[in-house]
Amino acid sequence: MRVMRTSLVGAVLLTAATGLFAQGREADHYLDIPGQGRTPIPSGSIFPGPHSIGGADHPSVPNPLRLTLRSIDGADFAYGDYFNFEVLIANTGKQPIRIPWSPNAGAFAQPVRRTPSEFLNGGLHLQVESADGKQALLAILDSQALYGSAEVPGSLLMLAPGRIAHVRVPAQWSATVDFGRDAILRQPGGAVQVRAVFSIFVDSFPSARSTNTIPVRIVRRELR
Repeated sequence: MRVMRTSLVGAVLLTAATGLFAQGREADHYLDIPGQGRTPIPSGSIFPGPHSIGGADHPSVPNPLRLTLRSIDGADFAYGDYFNFEVLIANTGKQPIRIPWSPNAGAFAQPVRRTPSEFLNGGLHLQVESADGKQALLAILDSQALYGSAEVPGSLLMLAPGRIAHVRVPAQWSATVDFGRDAILRQPGGAVQVRAVFSIFVDSFPSARSTNTIPVRIVRRELR
């Protein structure tokens, strides 16, 4: 009886912990991108390109970051709609992972032609799949860029092992290429599912894809 009671308590605690993780209550860091203002880019400034510095801080493979698509604002959309989604990023590895943590491009603009020290860049986006998950629709919704540099306080996050980052991201139903849009709108009843993807643009560091998807319905916007 004692063993059964112990097992039952353990199951309850595990269920509660899983629920807390799913709701993001255990997150150690929180970034609300829609709630932040944007830093304008001064005229004549040079903005860093896609190349990153500091890749030695990241292991090659496999990616120790586990992504969970926590929520999406809504379930029915017209193509072109704006919305927000939330992602949990967990470090399941044994080493800290340094990730870019600022959406404000203007803070990284340089008055001279040079790259900020220890500069990292990356992005978060949604990938669209068929409702049954068997087909990637070659549709990637426009990415939310993230930047980090030792010269910009608070723009680099060191995510320790076992720690979780919670990010709220603005998005739009706008595929990066036209044929992605067409593939979405051809789905029966507009039913698709979306998966979150987080990339850090460092050599040999693969993108992390969420372990789950969320079903939504997307239709063509009616012209009035």
